[in-house]
Amino acid sequence: AAAFAVLYDKSTGASDAVFRKILKNNKLAKIELEDILTQVNSASAEAMAFSGLLTNLRKDLIKETDTSYAESYLIREGSKVSTESLEYSDEPEMELSDILGTDSSEIQINSTVNSVDEKIQSYTDEMVKMQKASDEFTEVMRELFAAELETLIAENKVRSGETEISEAPEVVEIADAEGGWNPSALLGLVGLGGGGGGGGGLLSALGSGAAGRLFGGFGIDGYVSGATVFWDVDGDFIQDADETVQTTTDSTGYYQLSGVTEGVGQIVIKADGVDTNTGGSVGMMAASTDITDFENAHVTPLTLLKAQGVSDDTINAALGVTVDIDSYNPMAILEGSVDTTELDTAGTVLLKAQQLFSVVNSVSGLAEEAGLTSAEALAQTVSAIKNQNLDDLMGTDGGDATVLENLITTVAPDFASVAATAAASLKNVNSVLGESLANPRNALGEDARAAALITQDDLVTSFREIGRLDPSVAATEISSKLNSFSNVNDIKTNFRDIYKATIQAQADAQGGIIAGLDSFTVKSGAGQLIAVSEILRNDVNNGTGELKLVAVEPAGLTYTSTTATTSTQTQAGPKPGDPPITQTTYHIELPATLAFDDYVKVKLGPFTMLERVGNADTPEQIATRLVNKFNSAQNQENPFLSVSANGSTLNIVRNDGENLKARLEIANDNSAIDAKIITGTDGQQFVSVDTSTALSTNLRYIVSNDAGQGHGNIRLTIEPDFRSIIQNPGRVNSVDEDTLFALSEQIVFSDT
Repeated sequence: AAAFAVLYDKSTGASDAVFRKILKNNKLAKIELEDILTQVNSASAEAMAFSGLLTNLRKDLIKETDTSYAESYLIREGSKVSTESLEYSDEPEMELSDILGTDSSEIQINSTVNSVDEKIQSYTDEMVKMQKASDEFTEVMRELFAAELETLIAENKVRSGETEISEAPEVVEIADAEGGWNPSALLGLVGLGGGGGGGGGLLSALGSGAAGRLFGGFGIDGYVSGATVFWDVDGDFIQDADETVQTTTDSTGYYQLSGVTEGVGQIVIKADGVDTNTGGSVGMMAASTDITDFENAHVTPLTLLKAQGVSDDTINAALGVTVDIDSYNPMAILEGSVDTTELDTAGTVLLKAQQLFSVVNSVSGLAEEAGLTSAEALAQTVSAIKNQNLDDLMGTDGGDATVLENLITTVAPDFASVAATAAASLKNVNSVLGESLANPRNALGEDARAAALITQDDLVTSFREIGRLDPSVAATEISSKLNSFSNVNDIKTNFRDIYKATIQAQADAQGGIIAGLDSFTVKSGAGQLIAVSEILRNDVNNGTGELKLVAVEPAGLTYTSTTATTSTQTQAGPKPGDPPITQTTYHIELPATLAFDDYVKVKLGPFTMLERVGNADTPEQIATRLVNKFNSAQNQENPFLSVSANGSTLNIVRNDGENLKARLEIANDNSAIDAKIITGTDGQQFVSVDTSTALSTNLRYIVSNDAGQGHGNIRLTIEPDFRSIIQNPGRVNSVDEDTLFALSEQIVFSDT
């Protein structure tokens, strides 16, 4: 029971009184105090040794003493606690399940005490046995964690100004600021306090406080999946070679880092993750380690500001609500709460955080491409933001253009001449996102998610592109690159509405796939290739089976939609006496007017299939190919649909008897751009892009796994193909008067 008190004290931060309370209410009859102390030692020492790898053991003051805590406690409290006070109680104040949870009945604690009648001769003898066992344990731990812990030891030396680790006394007592007891002192009794087991390695690390806490939480800009998380000990946004405490966020955005020292450095999430809410890329974020809720140590755009010195009060004042910046999770509330006040608060926090992050990522992206490192650009941007009124960087109007202009000029002074144009673009994009603040509880709606995606990718990409240019000679080109964001209505038409369609299609799919937004640049002309493997590289597959690209199309096609017709048929029940079953069959007829290069899209519930009309294709051939695609995309053992073709008509039955959304969509080809999936001779797949015009556009694609489908976007930049020319060596040098002269015959390209 006393051992459980140690665990309870550790998990709840309770005071010395917790130990006394459980000691007095122990359910074992006639237990001796010496036996309880032995149980505390043998059971909790092992538990604390392991947990010591995850918690900050030496935050309290250490002082040398001739007696252990247990012995001191016995001397101090012996007159207050008698064996009579340990009598069995039918209704104890605290059960084991109260301490360890409802499933604690199967937990057993090894003890050197076999019965209450057995007496340990000496407390010191027991310590000798435990020292030997702990030495063996620490040798294993030293091998596993030597490199990491030695690094933390060195860092600890720098902080304390010590040149070498002094040997700790064999028996230590650790007291906290309030004079209470820290159960971590038990590690000193088992040789993990730095004085036993050979010093150095793990022992020195634990003794010096290098081993730290377990931090856990979510990366949130929307949940961020697949991002690298590391403990940035020196707080410079750079993962140095000796900063080896790292992990990766899982598909839900969750992370855990063990061995983090509270109050030292920051937790950083790198810019290599995907927002599961939008499919967009997410910039670098950070969070302070000086927190109290280590299980909810979330990393967000707001914690980034706080980690760099912006106070909670300042951030909350700008948000217009009051939340705990470190531990607040707006996504969990938006996805799970029904309380309108909670939803409005969560939506406000998420949307305004996304607006702030849009400013951070755009300005730092510009500065990085202009010559700073990513760490320098981020640090300088956040430092400049600290000096601004945060209200001017967010809100329904997208922020104050003058403040945004000054911010850009401060961080990237070489771009002062174009800062006003860049600031207007930033304000306009953030205003599209800010429209959702009118009803913040819908912060996860299609409009808000599509607008957030623009801030995450399109805007940041454009700012990075202008950062590569020289503003003194390329002002016109810079303005051209930002022209897409010069008008709010154009932003909605050219970006938001396109992304909304993809988000809606993604919501209908059931493949457990998060399709990230991709960016590619190709030359104008025919047959420009993009490897399918590159398109799928940042897609997250939470379903079963490998990802496969099944369709691609230019965004913005104008589709004509036709809903399927239905017919019903009554069949006998599966068993005699069962009621009859009415089966509904859906019919989709492909028209005879299909033309070359038309897009034919069929949507059946969560499945969407796309076919291009070839030069000699008939509607019957298109129907057959669609049937094959639908049937191969489904679970073969338990197919969701039965799809067949009768000539040019598709016949579909939903096998579970439920209703089905089924429709046909047809669009003419886009004269400006064409995209098709092709397979090379080596089996590698590509998207082949044909265009004769330099432009920026989007492609939409469908990816599948064994469980269903996902839908994503490709942001495509078409660049003109510049080539050098020379005089044609075989040109005609002279012609007779009135003879035709062809300039094209006078020059040739000098390269291919």
